[in-house]
Amino acid sequence: MINRRSVIKSGALAAGASGLPITAVSTVEADDAGFSLGQTRFVEVTIEHKVPENELLGSTDGLRRYSLDDQRNLLGLINHPAVEEFSGADTIVSTGTEFINSPGTIYGETTSTITVSTDYHRIGEKILYLSSQYKQPDIEIDSVDNQGTNLKINDRELSVLSGEEKSVTLSSAKVMVTEDDVKLGKESSEIDYRSIEITPKINIRDNGTVHVFGQEGYHILPTNSEDQFTDHFISARSDNKSSRIVSEQNADLFVVEQGGK
Repeated sequence: MINRRSVIKSGALAAGASGLPITAVSTVEADDAGFSLGQTRFVEVTIEHKVPENELLGSTDGLRRYSLDDQRNLLGLINHPAVEEFSGADTIVSTGTEFINSPGTIYGETTSTITVSTDYHRIGEKILYLSSQYKQPDIEIDSVDNQGTNLKINDRELSVLSGEEKSVTLSSAKVMVTEDDVKLGKESSEIDYRSIEITPKINIRDNGTVHVFGQEGYHILPTNSEDQFTDHFISARSDNKSSRIVSEQNADLFVVEQGGK
């Protein structure tokens, strides 16, 4: 039987560790929480491209979809909780913008915009607009098991062990861009094109098995995550009336209703 006194103490300690004013949150019994979605093998994959220096880059900001505590193997779903994708899933692969079950194929689309720098959440990424179409590398997730992830990148086989992170650089490709001053307003008849070389790099992080927490209508984040975004998110919402610390399955979670005040 879970001791309510120990649950409250645990939640209070977690609140203090996260910089939350303890009086601003309440703690519920684990039996009343029900945010656990079970355990899932979780893999993250992104693509970046090396481009010549001094290219004029744009920027875009994604929507953070989860908070990962890789020290305690906890994952909380936020914003678009994707509860259906995670519920009962043995494996989830994240591209930063979507979740897929393994096996499956990610990326491989034809595009006129490439990512130059990014993170696994696609937040604050730098992009380059092209004047020609470019086909992204095909990444096929063959299998994910307790040993690691097996995948093919343009028919090149690669294995990433559980708990490991790898990057692989692929062959360069030629694409067309316009001169930077053209982008600032010349007529189309005056556009000067030039060819540049870009080099794709694939980043893969196999997080092993994580315990997932999520529920429709809630932001849920592990309180002890060392992730800077998570700390800022919790601090900004700690005085929300719907916010509370939940202790469930030996995890201390910050929970707040979406759109709550």
